[in-house]
Amino acid sequence: MNRKRSILLVLAIFIVAGCQTLNVNAKPWAQQTPKERANFMLGVYNAQYDDTMRMATDPLSTPAQKSIVVKKKAILTQIRPLLTVYLVMVDAGMTPTPEDEAALLALINQLATLGG
Repeated sequence: MNRKRSILLVLAIFIVAGCQTLNVNAKPWAQQTPKERANFMLGVYNAQYDDTMRMATDPLSTPAQKSIVVKKKAILTQIRPLLTVYLVMVDAGMTPTPEDEAALLALINQLATLGG
């Protein structure tokens, strides 16, 4: 149990440190361009994908981590097509709708609640 707590504490520290690093010069969400928002969402997707793959391929993953992998994979699978459309729209100079953005952010928030 102590090992689990230590791992969770270390992960929490990295998450907080990572969030602080990402937000040092970040503009408020409302002031970001669609390109900046797309970069943020793509960065979150890639980081979560990498974390999920790491846990999925780690032979020392716990049953709890394997359960998280299944949940994260389902969310990442939902995000992928929405994010692809979002990125294509932004690259074409179009502005995605607030509903498209909200759908992506809701899924990203689901990933965040799972940790990693």
